[in-house]
Amino acid sequence: AQKTSEPTVQLKTLEDSANYVIGLSVVNFYRSQGVKKINPAIVCKAMSDELSGQKLIIERDLALQTMMTCISRQKDSTHKPSVKPVSKTPPGTLIKTFDDSANYGMGVNAAEFYKQQGVTKIKTPIVTTGINHAMSGKQLFDDQKANNVMMVFLNQQQAMKSKPNIDACNNFLAVNK
Repeated sequence: AQKTSEPTVQLKTLEDSANYVIGLSVVNFYRSQGVKKINPAIVCKAMSDELSGQKLIIERDLALQTMMTCISRQKDSTHKPSVKPVSKTPPGTLIKTFDDSANYGMGVNAAEFYKQQGVTKIKTPIVTTGINHAMSGKQLFDDQKANNVMMVFLNQQQAMKSKPNIDACNNFLAVNK
């Protein structure tokens, strides 16, 4: 029998690599908090919603509270999982259970963190691949390389954000010599 391998992801740019690392970091962080199951589709939907400014499926505070409740329940092995989502969601959404609601909260939380770092959008397929690779233990990058990728990417984002101000200052100095 021939083994089918998971399709490889094409990381052609620094931005692609950074998006892959975002997926890895989501899993690594929530695993460190005791979360065992992460739904990449829901986490990425929440991240995209938050970063793009779209209306969230679950109100932000409730999503974050649900995420925290989920984390605390992971540490209490006697707690039985809840089946229902934390709030009524529109028909056709991905949110069907409490764990789905918690995953949405994880995505909102991750997006808020990365937004503070200067990330304004994600490439969902690449972040999803990063999440899946981290959950399966088949990461393309070790922790050091992942950290280096993010550091270079975030520095580049900051430099691009600062460029108009630097150019304006240089123009002012050139005119006022």
